[in-house]
Amino acid sequence: MAILVLNAKEISVEIKIVLIALFMAILCFCVWMFFQKNKKSMTTHIIVDEKGLHHYCNRDILHSISYADLHPNPETGKYDVLLSEFDESAPSLCIYFFEPVLNKITRKSVNLDIDQVITNGNGLLKNFVKGILIFRPDLKVAPNVLDLYHLEEFNK
Repeated sequence: MAILVLNAKEISVEIKIVLIALFMAILCFCVWMFFQKNKKSMTTHIIVDEKGLHHYCNRDILHSISYADLHPNPETGKYDVLLSEFDESAPSLCIYFFEPVLNKITRKSVNLDIDQVITNGNGLLKNFVKGILIFRPDLKVAPNVLDLYHLEEFNK
């Protein structure tokens, strides 16, 4: 567009300058928006340690699921860590935790939110379940969770 404006003979020099300035402002705004979009907090890696499962953006923790925040199942009391039964695709790992907004204990699916492909997602979840078994022995883990993540040594 700027080249067409500069080559046009019918447009006066003053209008050409205003139009070029307008094009430059629009271009700067588009570049700025592109960098703002890429600057958002994204999970760069996920770590499971003795405290829980943590999503990181470089060196900052975005959010965590700590073992201390896990609660027993308030509904049936049967299992506290289980696999979802109603998911159309693969079953997902479910835990119970206190939701301050609702002011009650709710069931949550452990989701590894990341925009990239996770090749060791099952390994991360296996270590998370292993951490629950080690650091929170008061919680009951469903046998199908132990079978799925090959944790037979913890199956009683």
